Formats: sequence, C-alpha cells, structure tokens
Amino acid sequence: MVRELDTIDARTLLEEPFEAPRWVVEGLLPTGINIIAGSPKVGKSWLALDLATHVASGDAFWGMATRRCGVLYLCLEDTYPRVQRRLWHLVDEVEGELSIAVSANSIPDGLTEQMGAFAAAHPGLGLVIVDTLQMVRRPTRDSAYASDYGDVAALKRFADEAGVALVAIHHTR
Repeated sequence: MVRELDTIDARTLLEEPFEAPRWVVEGLLPTGINIIAGSPKVGKSWLALDLATHVASGDAFWGMATRRCGVLYLCLEDTYPRVQRRLWHLVDEVEGELSIAVSANSIPDGLTEQMGAFAAAHPGLGLVIVDTLQMVRRPTRDSAYASDYGDVAALKRFADEAGVALVAIHHTR
C-alpha cells in the first residue's frame, strides 16, 4: 500500500512560527550539519582547532561574534602531543569547555551514540567537530555519493536532535 504524501498548504506554511536558526558563529556556522572540504594538507585541521578555541572562549572568529558554548573536537588523525603543539601555537590558554578526543567509534559502530552520551553529560555543548569524516566512515560498495549521503545523514540527525552545530572536515580528491 502506498503511503499518502504528508503536505502543508503554502498559506499555512507562511503563517507557521518556526524557530530562527541558532548561530554558533554569527552568520557563518548555524546549528545542524556543516562541512568544510578541501585538499589534504591545506590547513583544515588548523582551522578547526582555531574555530574550537574561539567558540569555547566566546571570542570573535574572523570578526564574527560567537556563542560561547562547549566544544567537542574529534581530531581523529592526530595524537594528543600534536594537538598540544598546535594549541600552544594558537593560544596561551583555553577558556571555556573544549574537550578533545583522538579516537572514536565509526558511524556504524556507535559514533552518534558516543556523541549523544557526551552531549548528555555536557549540557552546554554547542559545537562538535569531526576531523575527518573519512575516519568515521562505514566501508561500503555504494557509489561515493550514496555513501557520503548516508554518513552525513547520520551526523545530521545527531546534530539536529542534540541542537548542536556539527562540522565535518572532509578531504577532496
């Protein structure tokens, strides 16, 4: 049996009071899924760590206001000593709540559940950075597009349900 389409008429839609987007970085980074993609070794991880420190401390990022909130940075291609060296290069001290992990489950093995448990234990969480998307991907024989779509959809569901901005760092080829 075919399910009927669930529709809304345009007049009702125009009158519906939807919540405005919540910004983590005003005008740049809203809650929900966000992707930063670029060639390997162009500075995406440096950008992600810099973003994380600014949001955790509530300092402006690229001249744009930030909403100070907790940050979870999954820097999955790094080690703690390497992240420490980068932090020393960027800041003298980190204010606010910035939590860093260098390992996490993959998407099919419970990444969203791990992040959900972290969010439940840290109610001020507003930003999650997954660096890189490839490190949490599921092996598949699907097309690259279908695989990307499925993985990003799982991260989007988490971000929407948790009410956080999730930034996935991705390599282009």
